[in-house]
Amino acid sequence: MSTAPNHALGVIHDEIALLRDSQRALREAVAVAERGRDATQADLLAVQKRLTDRTGEALPHDEAIRKRIATAIESAFTTALRALTARWNEIVELLTKACQRVDEALREAERRLQQRDEAVRLARQRAT
Repeated sequence: MSTAPNHALGVIHDEIALLRDSQRALREAVAVAERGRDATQADLLAVQKRLTDRTGEALPHDEAIRKRIATAIESAFTTALRALTARWNEIVELLTKACQRVDEALREAERRLQQRDEAVRLARQRAT
């Protein structure tokens, strides 16, 4: 019996192993990006609160100025948060799409392996 079918089978097994590793890494990358997005939001909101609080401490007797500054801070941080969240969402989307492509490639490789296994089984069955 030739070693070519065995070699091809080994190549498919290697491909499946690499695809599974890639799949795990991409899924972890998606989770890390989602956590990064959430952490960015929490960090920005904390900084916004600190700035607003410090403004209140610095101007305890001038409510009108405090309110204007607080409004400006809120507006700036809302804009920053939207922009950063949009970028994080793009990253998550790109990683998710890459994960889906790897999932498809893995299913295709597993299908090829199953076909090859079935062909080997049928060949053995015919030989007996």
